[in-house]
Amino acid sequence: MGYYSEVSILCGRNVAKKLVELPELFGADITKRLGGTYQFYWESVKWYEGSFKEVDAVMEIVNKYLHKDFGPDGPDKPDFCSYIRIGEDLDDSDCECNSFDWDSQWIQKKVCIDGEDICDTGTHDEIKKKFNEEIW
Repeated sequence: MGYYSEVSILCGRNVAKKLVELPELFGADITKRLGGTYQFYWESVKWYEGSFKEVDAVMEIVNKYLHKDFGPDGPDKPDFCSYIRIGEDLDDSDCECNSFDWDSQWIQKKVCIDGEDICDTGTHDEIKKKFNEEIW
């Protein structure tokens, strides 16, 4: 069992190269994106810093780039790094970026309905009519 998180690291080439050199990325989906960035994504992973050496190795690289002083202009694109972790609890998340480019990735809250299929849609008036006719 355990507590699972969704984790995304969006980064430039220098960061990606360091991450790929790790002996284990424990099932990460790795994508090269348009514009020369790379995404390392784990949909459901036990992301415990201090408990798993693989997580610690990834975070050592990520933190090196997140907290490095790149001067007033920020990092060059190869050193760009953005890290997001979303836990199972609604208020459990981390979001850090070493650039002024916060539009690269973000956390979005949305309403989800599990196990429901859409069988019909319509405008407000159409739905009201269907309810009145008891056919919906």
